[in-house]
Amino acid sequence: MDFGGLDARVSVGLLNTEKSTSFSPAIRISRNGVVHFELRDSKAHSLVFTKSNGVPTTFGTRHRDILVKIESKHLDSSQIKNDLQWDKPNTNGLLRAIGKNSNFREMIAKIVAYNNKRGTDFEKIVSNSYQEKLDKLKIAAAEDFSKIPIDSKITNYTAPTTPIDSKTAKPQKRRPSTLKKNKNKKNINTNGKFKEMPKIKAGGKDYGFDIKFMKDTKNNFVRSWLTTTGTKFIININCDYDGYTDKISKDEKKEAVYVADTVGQAYQDYRLKMSLRSDNPVTSEVVEEIQSARDAIVAKCMPIISG
Repeated sequence: MDFGGLDARVSVGLLNTEKSTSFSPAIRISRNGVVHFELRDSKAHSLVFTKSNGVPTTFGTRHRDILVKIESKHLDSSQIKNDLQWDKPNTNGLLRAIGKNSNFREMIAKIVAYNNKRGTDFEKIVSNSYQEKLDKLKIAAAEDFSKIPIDSKITNYTAPTTPIDSKTAKPQKRRPSTLKKNKNKKNINTNGKFKEMPKIKAGGKDYGFDIKFMKDTKNNFVRSWLTTTGTKFIININCDYDGYTDKISKDEKKEAVYVADTVGQAYQDYRLKMSLRSDNPVTSEVVEEIQSARDAIVAKCMPIISG
């Protein structure tokens, strides 16, 4: 296939894996029949995978298991073993041309649609220490949410004025790397999880408080949303959100910061929605107080989960 005067052999397919371990596609680069590398994170990704406006694609579960093979004599080898000269016109231009090619983009779109349709068996393995910190964060966050009224009519809001249809969302499978017995047997199950979810007290009633990691490719523009029922209050963190990148997902420390910040954002959005529903005017003082409370809950949660 010709790409602006440079020829290359390009194929697109799916990796045959029992379980997905990464969101990023794999790119295999070959030159004169010699494979330089096959990586899920390389400089080639930002050149080959771009949006219509030229901005590099943010990978999500819809891109899992994609394999792109590129073979071309026009790729400039580097003195570094198994690397290319990325700033060379031939290498840079060829990879960009491949990414812009209509046939290539159509094939990628078909695989993305297939991945969305088949759902995912992606299972995230987290360390025991991280799971324990997340459980403690839930207790800390529940204390702050207990200080505000709970309105079960405010549900599935991604922002104070934006409800979403979350029927397509599914929980992400998560489990600790190993099962350990915890000294605090009164509050902890043998699988490391709390026997009972933390409680929010509002209007003389107890609500179970939880933070769930959800997968919703339909709402990939949504970072999180709140779900309230007659018995539960849930912060849903969307793992298919474009801003929840592969680098965040694969690094527990980065995800910890992301989770704490998302809890603060959810708290702020809920408080603002409550204020908009009330008869009292939403003044700048009210907004500043809510923002201050948001910063306080983030400052409280951050050392718990990322310390």
